[in-house]
Parts: sequence; C-alpha cells; structure tokens
Amino acid sequence: GSIARHCLKQLEVLDIVEKDPKGGRRI
Repeated sequence: GSIARHCLKQLEVLDIVEKDPKGGRRI
C-alpha cells in the first residue's frame, strides 16, 4: 500500500528507478 509507494518514491529520489514514459515504473 502506501509504504510500497513511499519506498518507490525514495528509489526515484536516488535515481535507482527510471520513470517509464507511460508513467509506470521499471526496475
């Protein structure tokens, strides 16, 4: 839930997760 989203948000800040053009996320 919200915790997972928070983790993904942190990963984005660290530039570990690339933002997909469609708005999704890919690791």
